[in-house]
Order: sequence, then C-alpha cells, then structure tokens
Amino acid sequence: MDLLIINWTRGELPDEPLQNVTQAVAEGLGLAGVHGGFASAFQASKGWLFLTGGCFLAHPGGLETTYSIDLTTDHYITANTQSIPQLTTEQYYCLVDPAVTVLATSTFAAKDHPNAANQDVILPMMWIKKWGKGRVFFQSVGHSLKELEEPTIQTWTKRGFLWATRDTLADPLKNSQYSE
Repeated sequence: MDLLIINWTRGELPDEPLQNVTQAVAEGLGLAGVHGGFASAFQASKGWLFLTGGCFLAHPGGLETTYSIDLTTDHYITANTQSIPQLTTEQYYCLVDPAVTVLATSTFAAKDHPNAANQDVILPMMWIKKWGKGRVFFQSVGHSLKELEEPTIQTWTKRGFLWATRDTLADPLKNSQYSE
C-alpha cells in the first residue's frame, strides 16, 4: 500500500489499530483525507490527533458561509495556483498541532464567530506534516461534491494525495524545488 485515504467520521480507534497505522505511516505509508472524513475521525484518540495534525471542532455559520482561502506558502501542492477569493460552504474551525506546515488558511470574521469577539481568527484549512518516513495531507473543503469539483480544490487535493503517497515511479517531487 502506498496511500491510506481516511474517510471516517467520529468513531473509536482502539490502541492496536492505532499503533498499526502509526507504525505504517512512520515506515513510509502516506495518510491523507479531506473534510470531516479525516478531521472528525477518532477525536478521542490523542495518538490519532498527533498523527493527523489536528481535528475538526466546529463550523460556525453552517453550510452557507462565504469566505476566502488564502495560500500561506509556496509548495508543490499549491504551485501555480492562487488563493480562492470566495467560496460558499462550511468553514472549518480546526484545532491544529503547531508541528504541521500550513499551506492555506481561512479567516473567521469577528462579527460572525462567537470566539472572535475582539478580532478575526485565522485558522489552517490545509496542512501537511511528516511522520517518520511518512507524509500526512489534509484539506478541509469537501462537504459536498460541488466543492470538490472546484478546479483549484481538485488540484490541491490530487497533489496533496500524491505528495503524501509513498515513493512512486512517477514522483513529481524528485529533482524538484518542492522536494519537501
């Protein structure tokens, strides 16, 4: 196996399966996912949260929140793409491990968010991290197929999955400025 794509919401993850996944990723298996199928999985497991880099907490504003997605760094996943100035869908409020590399953020406006009474809150919405020899990728957009069909979201998701994949014959990162 080269890549494990998680699509699981909530649930429990017993110690033995967690240890198996953690070890497999440490040995080079890629781990990736989008939206709640990744960030809402196994939230009671600290080990899972450390492995994935964060978890979903809320989506203030519901399904019809309009916000922007702002790129934060130049990386293979985001290369030759641009921030998304306006997207209407769920906006994810995630708790995030500071050990991740944030590729994109979204801003919760102070007027629209109960925890942002004094200021806007900028939160990661797409990140990567290393785990041993393995790589982990997450992006929060994807409540419905409509968002996943958006060309920039498709590009980021496909590239993120490819980036996380164990060494492949067609690795676009080899001999590239985006080796990490």
